[in-house]
Amino acid sequence: MSSLWGNDYFTRNRASRQAEMWEYLVDMARVILDTNNVLGATDALPTEIAGPTTQEFVELLRASRRYPDGFLLVCDGIPWEDAPKTLPNGIQMSFSGHGVTADDVIARVVSQSSISRQLLVVTTDRALQKQVKRLKGSIMDSKAFLQELGLDWERVASTPSQAAEAPALDPNAVLPLDVVAEAEYVQPQKDGILPSIWSKLSPKALKSRKPAKTAPADKPSEEPPRVGFSFDPKTLEDAERIARGQPPHDP
Repeated sequence: MSSLWGNDYFTRNRASRQAEMWEYLVDMARVILDTNNVLGATDALPTEIAGPTTQEFVELLRASRRYPDGFLLVCDGIPWEDAPKTLPNGIQMSFSGHGVTADDVIARVVSQSSISRQLLVVTTDRALQKQVKRLKGSIMDSKAFLQELGLDWERVASTPSQAAEAPALDPNAVLPLDVVAEAEYVQPQKDGILPSIWSKLSPKALKSRKPAKTAPADKPSEEPPRVGFSFDPKTLEDAERIARGQPPHDP
């Protein structure tokens, strides 16, 4: 009967693929966290950020001075319900699965890495610390790491935003002559200019703006309106008398 680990092709092939996967993960990160161990000590963080969720903890890692080295978070068991769905660049998360501890996974990653001397494992587990040291890796206590992370967070939080803010306009400030001249030249509309600038434009410039031309109203004709010609009533009456054979009225 063939040996399970010696001659079974599929088992050996799966182990090879797993080794490649761990090598890939560790090539992406230089700082490996014993995640359950670290999260259990988050009371070492400043009060404002103590007890973070997994997602909040991942965001805190982005403020770390070690973030450029990359993080590999190794967790016990199967994926958690509150595990982040997406992770920032430079942060990887892996779960040990059933029957395997995160300590076993971390020890395997360090042992199979070609850069074990460049790796830093964060944990308070003494047995894991000894294994990592034996494999030439470096270790850091979880509380010490969290205290460092808290300092980094405070530093980032106290750093002013890099985005340049537009200076506030002083309504009492004297505008440069060239600004006033240009504003008067273009004859600005009040709706399109800040009140602090509008108030400094000279009244002369504002009055010089000509109102929009409107079409002139039609002038009334000087000629009298043409109406039908008519006689005065006396003349008409005389005409009727003549038509009946009667003499007209005496003038």
